[in-house]
Amino acid sequence: MACPIPAWFCAGDFNGLSTIEFFMKRITPSFLCLALSAFCPLLFVLCFLLFTSCDAKPPAHMTDPGQLIYLGYTNKEANCSRCHGEEGQGGMFGPKIRGVLQKKGAEYVRETIQFGKGDDEMPALAGQLNAEQIEQVIRFLSMWNDSSANFSR
Repeated sequence: MACPIPAWFCAGDFNGLSTIEFFMKRITPSFLCLALSAFCPLLFVLCFLLFTSCDAKPPAHMTDPGQLIYLGYTNKEANCSRCHGEEGQGGMFGPKIRGVLQKKGAEYVRETIQFGKGDDEMPALAGQLNAEQIEQVIRFLSMWNDSSANFSR
């Protein structure tokens, strides 16, 4: 059977052992524990930096609490713009929501935010947003209608 590893690596001769046999005899459980104990803290630090240093901060002029919630600055789990687009124009995962208050009313929007819609259409956000935050999002959405253009960022 041919060696699946490059020939220059397989051709080594360590006391009559091939390179692979030589290293396989030296990789012991204690060696693996040592290697992992050195690697795991480094991996932990890298993951910590990745998840903590990438928090986006809103622009200083963006002060509307509903807009901050909608764009995911307040709570990453309740980021409406992820599915519905930054300006409610719709996206890959959610429909257009511009003008939804005028068409369906605040109670419909409130219930949809709280309880979701369908099994996998819109997640329930009652666990991520409290009643006041939901009202703030509804007030923010009330500024939009089908014809309104860009909101200030």
